[in-house]
Amino acid sequence: MALVVVLVRSAQIARTTVQTGAIALWRPILLTQAAYWVSWSLWAGLLLWVVRRIVERPPSRSAGLGMLIGLAVAPAFLLPMFYAPVHWWAFGEIWPLHSAYHHMATHDILTNLLLGATIVGVVYGFLSLQRNRRLEVRAAQLGEQLTRAQLDTLRAQINPHFLFNSLNSVAVLARRGKVGEVEQMVTGLADLLRHSLESSRQQLVALRVEMEALRRYIDIEQVRFRERLAVTIDVPAPLLDRTVPSFLLQPLVENAIQHGLTDPHRPLQVEVHGALSQGKLVLKVADDGAGFPQGASAPNGVGLGNTRARLEGLYGDAASLTLSAGRDGQGTVVTVTIPSSRSDAESRQES
Repeated sequence: MALVVVLVRSAQIARTTVQTGAIALWRPILLTQAAYWVSWSLWAGLLLWVVRRIVERPPSRSAGLGMLIGLAVAPAFLLPMFYAPVHWWAFGEIWPLHSAYHHMATHDILTNLLLGATIVGVVYGFLSLQRNRRLEVRAAQLGEQLTRAQLDTLRAQINPHFLFNSLNSVAVLARRGKVGEVEQMVTGLADLLRHSLESSRQQLVALRVEMEALRRYIDIEQVRFRERLAVTIDVPAPLLDRTVPSFLLQPLVENAIQHGLTDPHRPLQVEVHGALSQGKLVLKVADDGAGFPQGASAPNGVGLGNTRARLEGLYGDAASLTLSAGRDGQGTVVTVTIPSSRSDAESRQES
């Protein structure tokens, strides 16, 4: 490519020389043009290094602008110092060396200024675009890491909350001497904690995995409350491969039990429903407990507050968690609406 540029430029100069009636001296013209473009190539390499430092470590606005202007103007005066001696030697040293420099500098000044400004502008624009893209990618990565850390923190707050309640129940049963129930509850708790550790690195899991964790939790609560608690699960099988946040339902059912079992003489019915509505997955946890007084603000404890925050972190405005009164104003219904997406396993089966 460089050879083509040298030949084309030499041909243009030779034609101009012939048109003026002079003899075109091909050898000196070729040597001068070769030295000219080699000088520009070396300058471009140096320029790339200098501009990269300006872009990566930008000085003040005025200092940066001054440096770029200086880099654009400098070749018009510096580069003739490299190719003027070649021109002087190629033409047989017929004039002093300083005259050769003056001739080349003034002859090419407009071309050098335009070429210098163009190269500086292109290099600066390209390197700035590269830097901005790197910063955007880095910012996105940091944002994702921050969101993941926040979600992990929120979920980590839920697990100790449940663990404290379960261990407290184990202590109560132990004081009452119910060894069999203690053993059953500790075994169930160990299974649930093992399941929690296995899925601790995943924010999103298949709904069937979430339902398995929920059933293990319900088994523990059944030991605690026996006939005082009845849980019904109605989640159609086609929904079990949909993706949901891990440990989404457990804190909601725990919240329903905690706030619904206020009357020691009245059993609590908890229902878990799942359905698709307008392309979204809708999960409901309903209880027939005391609910919350009309006009009072809905409860927002650790379970509900952290679940709502996790949904916002994972889905933004595309997800929601709402509380409402149950049928005939009795009990509470928690409704979670999230975008419906298939799990990786189901997607692989379809493909």
